[in-house]
Amino acid sequence: GHSADALAAFRAAARLAPRDPAIAHLHARAALEAGEPSSDVFAAAARLAPQDGNVLLGQAAELLQEGRGSDGIAF
Repeated sequence: GHSADALAAFRAAARLAPRDPAIAHLHARAALEAGEPSSDVFAAAARLAPQDGNVLLGQAAELLQEGRGSDGIAF
């Protein structure tokens, strides 16, 4: 129930530590859970941690949330 607060906190954390893969992933996840556009945030997280399965799952979930289910499944 505090998605907006979490998103604001992770945005601030990402500004302070832009190269931290864990913060980037949690920022993207918070954006997704808040219903905000998150494709760019997940792309940034994937650049920092290209082999992180949780980031990849998040990217697929983001595609599904955008109504691009076929793309999410293919991804």
